[in-house]
Amino acid sequence: MAPLTRVFAKAPEAPGPQGPPELDALPQRGVPDQGQPAPGPATLVTLTHEAEVSRLHAIIAETNAQRNASDAAAAESEARRIASDAAAAQSAALLALATANGTTTAPNAAVTPP
Repeated sequence: MAPLTRVFAKAPEAPGPQGPPELDALPQRGVPDQGQPAPGPATLVTLTHEAEVSRLHAIIAETNAQRNASDAAAAESEARRIASDAAAAQSAALLALATANGTTTAPNAAVTPP
């Protein structure tokens, strides 16, 4: 039977760097170097805590985005209401002015003398 080293000697090469070369030199968190012991319980607790904090930050960011979208929709609705109220007030003012001048005809209506 052939030694196991022959099987491993033909393993494909690792993929090339995925980013700038300076990032290749940085250690990856949670991945022990070859020959290094696995992380201890304290390291695992720290990594678990950091993962939970990251998850909670993502939830907070999503909630804030939803609240901002809701606030924007409410502001847009309020702006439309204000514009509608302004148009109604303008119509009322024009009607009052026309009434004061004795010309109370509706727009696009046939004009009849008083």
